[in-house]
Amino acid sequence: METYSNASLEKSCKRSIQLQPLTKTTIEWQPIPNSPQAMAYDSEADELLYGGSAGGGKTDLICGLALTAHQRSLILRREATQLNGIIDRIETLAQTSVNQSRKTLNLGDRTIELGGCQHDRHKTKYKGREHDLKAFDELSEFTQSQYEFISAWNRSTDPEQKCRIVATSNPPDAQMGAWIIRHWRPWLDPKHPNPAISGEIRYFIQQEEVDSPEPVEVKGRLVYPRKRCFIAASVEDNHFLLDTGYDRLLDNLPPELAAKLRHGDFGTSIRDHTYQVIPTAWVIAAQERYRIFKQQQIANPPLSVIAIDPARGGNDRSAIAHRYGNLIELDVLPGQETPDAFPIIDRVKSILAGQRVPIQIDAIGVGAAVVDTLRMMSELTSDVVIALDARARSNQDAGLRRFVNQRAQWWWQLREMLDPANNQGEQALMLPDLPEVLADLTAPRWQLRLHGLAIEKKDQIKQRLGKSPDLGDAIVMALVLPPIVTYTRSEQRRSPNRFDDYVM
Repeated sequence: METYSNASLEKSCKRSIQLQPLTKTTIEWQPIPNSPQAMAYDSEADELLYGGSAGGGKTDLICGLALTAHQRSLILRREATQLNGIIDRIETLAQTSVNQSRKTLNLGDRTIELGGCQHDRHKTKYKGREHDLKAFDELSEFTQSQYEFISAWNRSTDPEQKCRIVATSNPPDAQMGAWIIRHWRPWLDPKHPNPAISGEIRYFIQQEEVDSPEPVEVKGRLVYPRKRCFIAASVEDNHFLLDTGYDRLLDNLPPELAAKLRHGDFGTSIRDHTYQVIPTAWVIAAQERYRIFKQQQIANPPLSVIAIDPARGGNDRSAIAHRYGNLIELDVLPGQETPDAFPIIDRVKSILAGQRVPIQIDAIGVGAAVVDTLRMMSELTSDVVIALDARARSNQDAGLRRFVNQRAQWWWQLREMLDPANNQGEQALMLPDLPEVLADLTAPRWQLRLHGLAIEKKDQIKQRLGKSPDLGDAIVMALVLPPIVTYTRSEQRRSPNRFDDYVM
């Protein structure tokens, strides 16, 4: 862990003192000396994620920044009812009361707004409202779209005022927080090829890391990278809580909570929902097999099927899963790039490269146009282009289970495919090593209804994830429906697989 030098701390506190005349109230707050909290206070990052473990002074950092280093601040929790602790702390430090009806505190030239964003659509409440500090407390509870949308107005009319986005978080779960690991991947992903240390600044243009802060030409114009950073903190860095014995409480938590709250482990603290269709560990194992296979630099086996979950415009994406025996690859096209079916078809033709394999498409809604256009292509007849209807009645059982529709059957069959009891050796499935794949495949939940086993509606999944599970849907269609021919790496050949029984 990097430490905070005395010289830097003196600079930080000096800056805080210089800002005090902006307020009508003396603020008695400083970051914990020589600590990650002090490092975070003085960080030059445009986007900072702070925390990991419980007790590192995460919420106090946000309160201190808003009261001593910024002119206009917005502090958010996912639900407004969760703001009580923050309000109490701000009122204690400022020695005045927050306006409870408006959730604001005005200290002369320094204003603090507090709010919630319970549903993804509530992000529009903050459209166009500029703040030089956008602070997200417990970021793991927010969706990626909420974070990105609200952060867009991180600005100030004062050229001397530093603008920044600060988020605090404990390690997230697989569904809600996969985007956080992806956004701060050099620090949080243990498999990153060039990992960053706590406190290190890295430069990004959107999600692409670049080498320096120098501008980069993107689509004919110069774009300046943004500085991103993660700073880890734990209860050991907070002597105020150590003196109360809080560390001993954390030491006695159950293992799954200790991994998240005591150790701040972003890699192993994932806990599954009781009714989660596919256990997280099964997906991670399939992704690890994919990673190992790619490291061996072995050519993919022959293409066996293509599955398409199409989108037309909007925020959803078109996902194309192409299966090579027991290996899955993915192509993704943003909705803005697919106003009609032709960009999707061009990508499919590129993947096919003259081969003839089944092309399976979610034909409900916008997918119908893709089906029709593909079937009009001279090289593809209707027996190759297969229209799927997830709503259709299922005619199969899984043991004692019945399914309410095809969609439930497909998801449950994928669960059985990934079950370690059925998924061993060189025939084991290999799934792309992407956080979004993990999130999409572990998001759906099941329930028993009168007519059989059902998977929750896609809209419910989208509400929880903050996006469409398009990658997961494409993988399901590619893996479950047609006969699966596996690739035996030692023999480099195709052979029938135990999952041929799932042919419909």
